[in-house]
Amino acid sequence: MNELQILSPETNVSTEATTADNHDTSSEVTIQRKSDSVSQPPVESVNDLLDTLDSLTGRQQDSVSIDEVMDAIGRRSYAPILLTLGIVIMTPGPASIPGVPVLLGCLVAVVSLQMILRRDHLWIPAWLERREVSRKKFKTTIQYARAPAKWMDAISSKRMKFLVNQNGVRFLGALVLLVALSTPVLELIPFTAHIAGAIITALALSIVVGDGLIAAIAMGLFAISFIGIFCSLFA
Repeated sequence: MNELQILSPETNVSTEATTADNHDTSSEVTIQRKSDSVSQPPVESVNDLLDTLDSLTGRQQDSVSIDEVMDAIGRRSYAPILLTLGIVIMTPGPASIPGVPVLLGCLVAVVSLQMILRRDHLWIPAWLERREVSRKKFKTTIQYARAPAKWMDAISSKRMKFLVNQNGVRFLGALVLLVALSTPVLELIPFTAHIAGAIITALALSIVVGDGLIAAIAMGLFAISFIGIFCSLFA
């Protein structure tokens, strides 16, 4: 009986500690799940997207990483991420540096493939996530994109929705993937990488705003551009 009386307080302390540890672990899991469940507000226009990106330039950092861009937009937002990459490739700035269009093309390919496969969350290779661009160049790219963004928002509307339904989005994603895979070849021809960026931008924009007419125009631009480019390569 004395042994039981001596051991009981230790057992109670151990039990209380275990309960406290379990409570702490449960709290951590709850906090983690809550943080995972937080989603970014939906992007409904190009200017909304640029505002989100511009918020990254206000930080006290010399550079902006791809990882930070993905987190700002949202890891489930495939079309806005593709729209961002298309704008970067289309506008003067980092995409004018040799090798950068190929790097961005690899990233577009990774994103578009996962969109086609309908993955819940976007996965990016660590070596791509760590890539950075100077804050000044990033902000300059956003400023260049402001004018065409206003024009794109002005002309976009809910039209020809059958082209941007679930199956249509997968088809548009496949076109984006083809454009991305062609960037190593396109970089050999001056300014064609910017054309590829414009096509990616138009295809992604049609998905973001649900505009099938823009999707149809983008598909026509895709066909005309690639026929012209490959004819010039093999002429």
